[in-house]
Amino acid sequence: MQQRSKSSLGRQGEDLAVKYLEAKGYCILERNYATRFGEIDVIASWSAAQNSERLVFVEVKLRRNRRYGYPEESITLKKLQHLILASQDYLQKHLLEDSDWQIDVISIEMKEERSPEIIHLENVTASLALNHCGDLYGKKR
Repeated sequence: MQQRSKSSLGRQGEDLAVKYLEAKGYCILERNYATRFGEIDVIASWSAAQNSERLVFVEVKLRRNRRYGYPEESITLKKLQHLILASQDYLQKHLLEDSDWQIDVISIEMKEERSPEIIHLENVTASLALNHCGDLYGKKR
């Protein structure tokens, strides 16, 4: 596999994530939405079976190998907090504060000479918060 710059790999990961989400029926609203809290890679809408629309804020993580762990393992509590604040910023600026929303992670592993492995972790906010609950409340485990 030829070496690519970090921004080129990031863009490639986001392109793969968008194709994946569109194939699953998501409507892509924005890409690379920048706030003072950080950037949201992809913002999409998704309709459940009961026609209730939900906004989905997606963080895309891509890795070429597992030397530093799985892609999704790079999401820290601090990153999660920034994602929540950036999502709330989007909701406020677009007058969507009463909307249903969630934060998802698209984890992509690039495999040499094979198709990339894509894992979609849905509504990660609750599970990541639980894993870091001591940190959230200023306590050590």
